[in-house]
Amino acid sequence: MNLLLVNKNKLAIVFGIVIAISLIAGTYFFYLNPKIARNEQNKLNLKAQQTLLSAIENNINKQNDLSNENSTTLQKIIPVKPLTEQLLFTIEKAETVSSSTVQNMVFSDGVSDLSSETDLLNEKVAESTTLENETTDESATTEQQDKDYTIDLPSGMKQLTVDLEIEAKDYFSLEKFIQTMESNQRALVIQNINYLTTGEKTKIVKTKELLSFRITFSVFYMPTLTDLQESIPKLEIPEPSNKINPLNN
Repeated sequence: MNLLLVNKNKLAIVFGIVIAISLIAGTYFFYLNPKIARNEQNKLNLKAQQTLLSAIENNINKQNDLSNENSTTLQKIIPVKPLTEQLLFTIEKAETVSSSTVQNMVFSDGVSDLSSETDLLNEKVAESTTLENETTDESATTEQQDKDYTIDLPSGMKQLTVDLEIEAKDYFSLEKFIQTMESNQRALVIQNINYLTTGEKTKIVKTKELLSFRITFSVFYMPTLTDLQESIPKLEIPEPSNKINPLNN
């Protein structure tokens, strides 16, 4: 009889521990985790505003007394044209450095016509492999967050927004991709970083799967400063190595 009571007490203790762990886990996932995510988003928004404000201040303070050389230097931060071709080269460089792959990219701009250079860019983007659209609730929430995110721009400044879907072997590859993009001289604001789930897994996969992320960022330009178009920075592309065998150093 005493042994039966002891076993019942042990069973009750085990059930109590399981229930307590379940309550803690539920509190984290349904209450704390959303708050942590919102806090991270607020940090991104604050960093975006600070980056843009710093770039604008540097541009405006020197705008009244610009030589050709100074104009070129400032336009590496905020050019007078979208320079989408240069932006594409920066993305390709980040891919190489981080050993990640851009599966899809979408460019959007506040101006209806981005001139012929955007047409050329769209042709290159069309050659890349595109991912199927995600229809989960998480994706819908992400799209709504992107719509709600706005940056107040000074008069005459335009914003070019880029959505990238990236496959990376791990988080550190994604971090390296972002660091490479941000190390570029051009003012760039990361607006959103989201992990794209691939649905519920029904079996254990032995091989390590690639992680998919969606990154939204913006760059800026001043199309109203038409007098400075002659001093637009040239696209800097490394010279070919002219190797016969590319496997040799």
